[in-house]
Amino acid sequence: MRDALSETADAVSYDYPVGYEKQIHELIANRDRDGALALINELLGCIFLSKRFDVVGMKARLAELSVILSRAAVDAGGSLQDALRLNDKYIGAIIGCKDAESLERVSSEALHSFTDGIFDLGEIKLSDSVRNAVRFMREHVGEKISVDDVCRHVFLSRSSFCRIFKAQTGKSIADYINYIKVEYARKLLDDRLVPLIDVSMLSGFADQSYFTKVFKKYTGTTPKQYRERG
Repeated sequence: MRDALSETADAVSYDYPVGYEKQIHELIANRDRDGALALINELLGCIFLSKRFDVVGMKARLAELSVILSRAAVDAGGSLQDALRLNDKYIGAIIGCKDAESLERVSSEALHSFTDGIFDLGEIKLSDSVRNAVRFMREHVGEKISVDDVCRHVFLSRSSFCRIFKAQTGKSIADYINYIKVEYARKLLDDRLVPLIDVSMLSGFADQSYFTKVFKKYTGTTPKQYRERG
């Protein structure tokens, strides 16, 4: 009976609405709290239904959603440190759950509190030039881009745009570039089909030792240790 139910749940998982994730990101960036919460509720329902008998799978999906919300908060002008703090708090609320029932209850409450906190972070409205710069960084995450490349892309001088970017995001352009590259590197490290030696190059770092140094600065661990810990 358990096997039959598990097969049914696995079949449902193919209907997971991946497109919702992008929509949630856009709703948060546009400060649409009600729209974001409505879509998050729908996505939670899909996660709980498709992974009903797979607690580990549910936790993985919920963690992915947490990353999406954190990224959206930062892109909307929130503090990176505060977004990560909320993310850690949310993950901590679900990691100790042992069964699907407790996971549904705890994660739903925690995620809604997390979402409220995300909107509280976004009081600073990013200018179009900063949004454009962040988009450029993400689109060229696998390339070796510089601060000058970003400034040229938004047609502003380095001195003025560096000041604007730091004022609105709390981070220098160089730090933000590295943050996005490390975020991408973590995804590559999660895929064990990608050789460890190739991760730095694919993330846009020309030097392996510098990549390791930057990765450890943002994650507290080396790329090799990160992969080994799963």
